[in-house]
Amino acid sequence: MASSGHGSEHTQTAATPSSGPGVAPKSSRRPHRKSRDGCAECKRRHIRCDKGRPACTNCTIAERACAYPPSSSSASSASSSAATAAAKKAAANRSPPVSSPKGNNAGSRSASSTTRPPLLVTPKIEEPITPAASASPSEPRASFPRLPFHLGAFSESTTTTTLSPGGGPSSSATTPLPHHHHDPPPSQLQPPSRPSTYSAKDLVLLHHASTSMPDAILGRGQTTYIMDIALRYAVESPYLINQLLAFAALNLAHVQHDPSAAEPLRHQATELQTRALADFTKETEYLTAVSQQTEHQSDQQQQQQQQQDDAYHGVPRFLFASILGLHVFADTLLNHHPDLPTFLHRFTGCMHLHRGVRTVLKPTWEGLLQTELGPLFSALSHATATRQKGDECDRLIDFIRHPRSTASEVDDGVKETCLEAIEHLQWGFDLQARLSDAEGPHAPSATSVLLPGPFVDLLRQMQPLALVSLAYFAVIVHRSRRCWIFGDSGAFVIRAVASHLGSAWEEPLAWPLEQLEGT
Repeated sequence: MASSGHGSEHTQTAATPSSGPGVAPKSSRRPHRKSRDGCAECKRRHIRCDKGRPACTNCTIAERACAYPPSSSSASSASSSAATAAAKKAAANRSPPVSSPKGNNAGSRSASSTTRPPLLVTPKIEEPITPAASASPSEPRASFPRLPFHLGAFSESTTTTTLSPGGGPSSSATTPLPHHHHDPPPSQLQPPSRPSTYSAKDLVLLHHASTSMPDAILGRGQTTYIMDIALRYAVESPYLINQLLAFAALNLAHVQHDPSAAEPLRHQATELQTRALADFTKETEYLTAVSQQTEHQSDQQQQQQQQQDDAYHGVPRFLFASILGLHVFADTLLNHHPDLPTFLHRFTGCMHLHRGVRTVLKPTWEGLLQTELGPLFSALSHATATRQKGDECDRLIDFIRHPRSTASEVDDGVKETCLEAIEHLQWGFDLQARLSDAEGPHAPSATSVLLPGPFVDLLRQMQPLALVSLAYFAVIVHRSRRCWIFGDSGAFVIRAVASHLGSAWEEPLAWPLEQLEGT
């Protein structure tokens, strides 16, 4: 009998007459069993399902219908589990005689006169152990680990990046954590985090991100700075480094000339992103539970506790949401379907996913400017502070308020929703006009975050006025076409919308089409 842990430890068995000298005891490994009880949607997408009920994490985040196939008899499963647990317990308690190894020293004793207690039997570990995973075998595993669990705070002497008086980052190898990195309150326990396992392929992605993506995350030189933050939060907030690696995999797939080499990278990007979303959801569940536990405190105590939690978790959560938004945005635009309805289905799904994550982010914009993210937002903050409204959307607003034909008339509810979205579009045009070429891609990304939910629903329904407004957003995207995330997707959207709507809407679409001339 032998069982293994992470390494190759085996128990020794008693020598028998049939086993000659030098015959090593055989080891038996429990065969690996793949999970068969994931939901149908995760199986269709070929991603790992956490089997949460009534809906798993992947389907909850992506706003998909989650359904489980019929399972086998619960009584049979329970009986099998109980029998397996009893067999393991009996094997662990068994104390067979173990022959003493022959030694050259005079102090070694004979096997016939002495027996030793059995060696430690190490249970086979299918996955890294966490307190939730090491519970009683008969206890069913929950969708999320039990709360709370203290994972541990950062070391007070660790490599950090601080802000120099001039506003730029400066590295220090053994300095205390900067003032903007808050330790968790003494009474507050850290959320559980499933240990991530990284392969050599993941290390290739880390190298690619650090050496070949200096301008890939919406700004010159920002990738290195973001990587430094992600690595420092890798233990307590693994979702950030996992999402960063997923984004690197998508970028590496994009630059491949061989399609057969790009496909495995896209699959790896999906796996890493799924793992990141699962970790992010666990932390969100934890923070929600903590918030409920503090309801008995006074308003002042609750506010102070909330500020501490926001300061501690805000930086990695905001960066995660930002990079996730870029990832799904890039995946949708780079691989856009030539059919407009199919493209809109993916695009609106991308918007809903980003909005779903954004709703659980707590820190305010002003609060983030006081953290280590401040240098990343300096150009964006300056551009919004010196805003002067442009006129790119004036023609569209006039067309909505004074329709030229009955074919272009819409009800008041649709008008108000689209006018609200157009206000954000003009903000995006103004922002883009004040950013440098290297920082320009911030504009379409920031604008997409602001588009209201009802407007996204109108896009899903292919409402004509919403499609015209989308063509104006596509102009912002087209002006950032040198960024790998956007490419020719802006031009595709403008032409596809114009072709779909026809002559009744050619007046408001004339300006977006003009922006494509000479490009």
